[in-house]
Parts: sequence; structure tokens; C-alpha cells
Amino acid sequence: MKRDAVIQFIRACVAHLTGRPELEHVLDEQGQLQEYGIDSVALINLVVMIEQKFAIFYEDEELIEENFSSLHIVAERLLEKLGAKI
Repeated sequence: MKRDAVIQFIRACVAHLTGRPELEHVLDEQGQLQEYGIDSVALINLVVMIEQKFAIFYEDEELIEENFSSLHIVAERLLEKLGAKI
């Protein structure tokens, strides 16, 4: 899967979860997701959306704040998982 497609999917999820559709086009890759309104409940929903879309599973030890702090980090970790899955 291409990085751009992963980024766009995560942007769309964040926009949906926050109720802010404009984020789908302007969400900064380096910005902290908390700054855009992603709280702990929305973060769990984001994880579930990613797991369902890409047929992956995050292990408990992967579910730490550092792995989901920004769009860039979420995308990089996801791409790593997808690479390991192939």
C-alpha cells in the first residue's frame, strides 16, 4: 500500500471522528492528534478503523501514546505492520 493512500485514509478517519470534515484536507502530518480533537475514546475508534480497513491487529504493547501521537507516526507504524504482514 502506498504511503499517500495510508495518509489520506487516516486523515479521513480523523476528520470523521472529530466531526471536522476540513481536516481531511488540512491535517498536518507532524501535528499532534490531540490538538485536532482526538481524545482517548476517538483514539480507540481510530485504532479499530485502521484494524478493520487493513485487516491487522495491534498488540497491547503497541497501544501506547507515542505510536498514535501524530498522523506521520500513525502512518509509519501502520506501514511497518503492513510490510511485516506481506
